[in-house]
Amino acid sequence: MHRTTWSLGTFVDCDVRTLSRTTRPLAFSLSATADWANVSCAASVKWAHSSGVTNPARESCKRLDTEWTLVVREATAATVVSIDCTQDIRLCDELHVSSYPAIRLFHRDPSRGVQRYRGAREAPDLLAFLRRSARPILSVVDDANVTALLGDDEVVFVARYGKDASREDDTLPSRFSQLAHTYADRHTFAVSTEVEASSPSSSSSSSSLTCYRSHGEITKMAADLAASTTALDAFLELCTAPLVVDLTRRNELHYLGQGKSLVHYLYASVHERREYTKTIQSLAKTYGEYLAFTTVDLGEYGDEMATALGLQASVAHKSGPLLAVQNPSNGDVFPFPPTGSSTGGAGTGGGGLPSAAVVERFLLDIIQGAIPPWTPGERRATHDEL
Repeated sequence: MHRTTWSLGTFVDCDVRTLSRTTRPLAFSLSATADWANVSCAASVKWAHSSGVTNPARESCKRLDTEWTLVVREATAATVVSIDCTQDIRLCDELHVSSYPAIRLFHRDPSRGVQRYRGAREAPDLLAFLRRSARPILSVVDDANVTALLGDDEVVFVARYGKDASREDDTLPSRFSQLAHTYADRHTFAVSTEVEASSPSSSSSSSSLTCYRSHGEITKMAADLAASTTALDAFLELCTAPLVVDLTRRNELHYLGQGKSLVHYLYASVHERREYTKTIQSLAKTYGEYLAFTTVDLGEYGDEMATALGLQASVAHKSGPLLAVQNPSNGDVFPFPPTGSSTGGAGTGGGGLPSAAVVERFLLDIIQGAIPPWTPGERRATHDEL
């Protein structure tokens, strides 16, 4: 069985007190001149080191500290450490830490080199990254044990090669291998030992590629994936597109230009966003053809987004979910009305988190014309269905 041991570390350049719990393990002999590829642990097993670097802003440090604490608790196969780059300047320079935040994984196997982690700085994503790193880039599965992989990652790609996969014109095996090597840090890839059976109407079988997700699966035949040079990348993009998008300054123009109305939920904490995303997944799938569901970090956008979406009163009085529908094509905005006397009652999760039923009722009211577009400066009626 493939086994990997890591040392997971955070490099920080902010007040070390905000990360005191994770910096303490560095009391032993890691110095600026340490050869990290050779630091050993129990029975001289080489460590791999993943290093997260935070922004100088104290808020970023606190946020990473919270997530890192969860990683420390859950990553039982890894030794998790944190380094203050204001104290270990030479070490950070040796590891070419030049931008913040950055995460890197130094593999136990030197042939795999160094991976730069580019995902979210949140515990579930970091832990999933470590699980992928413990597996081969291309796992081998059959239809019986593929379920073990499905429960280990959000998106799993499984290739099934037909009897004619060795033909020169069947390029799926080589292209899939290349895809796996490119995206192994972000998704799980496997090859099934089950050979595709020939259909009654065909004299030979064809290779196929299936992506498995928590909300369904998609299968493409090799012929479809060979239709263009970008077909395989387009398939990966289709499969990995989240049902609920975290809107940021970097991606907002893309989603504003998709031609769909946006259902925004403004959140104050990472935990709140995770809980809302879980709650709304099924609804986002149902309406995905017409609506894009997003979450918006109040810490990143401040009052700007709340003001633009007519949610200032809800923010000021903490009255109900910070939910609004925006139609970028005509500028219409539909803020969720502040809740009345029944705030926090039936239909919400903890802390006023809206249920999927409440959000759907709100959407249907808009579709049926029961809720008019918001006009800046107008007083909004309260909403008692919560």
